[in-house]
Amino acid sequence: MYDHDGIHESIVAVLTVNGKPRQVLIHPGRTGYVYVLDRTTGQVLSATPLGHITTNTGVDLKMGSLQPVKGMETGFDKTVRGICPASPGSKDWSPSAFNPETGMRYIPSDNLCQDAQGDEANYIATRRMSA
Repeated sequence: MYDHDGIHESIVAVLTVNGKPRQVLIHPGRTGYVYVLDRTTGQVLSATPLGHITTNTGVDLKMGSLQPVKGMETGFDKTVRGICPASPGSKDWSPSAFNPETGMRYIPSDNLCQDAQGDEANYIATRRMSA
C-alpha cells in the first residue's frame, strides 16, 4: 500500500537467541522494522522498529505480517496524513553492515513521514499531428 517492498540487502549472521547460537538473516525493511529470521526454518524471531511508524502497530511474528492501523489506508478522494515511514521507507539505498566481533548492526535509516491522496489517473489519447 505504501510501496514498502523488501528489495534491500539482508545480512547473514550467527546471533545468540535465548542463549543458543542461531543462523539468522537480518533484514532492515522499508516497512520500518528490522526483521531477524532463522535461516534454516524461516521463522521470524523479531521485528524491531527502526524509526517512527504510524501505519501499523507491529508485526505478527507467527505469520510475519504487519498489523495495519485502521484509517491509514490510502484511496481515491481521500487524504491520509502522517504516513510514517514515507514511500522511500525507513531503509532505502545505503547498505547496512554487521560486525560479528561486537554484534553491532549499522543501519542507515530515514525518519520521514508523508501525506498521500489517491487520484484517478487521467488519460488523453495521442493524436496524429499533420505534417
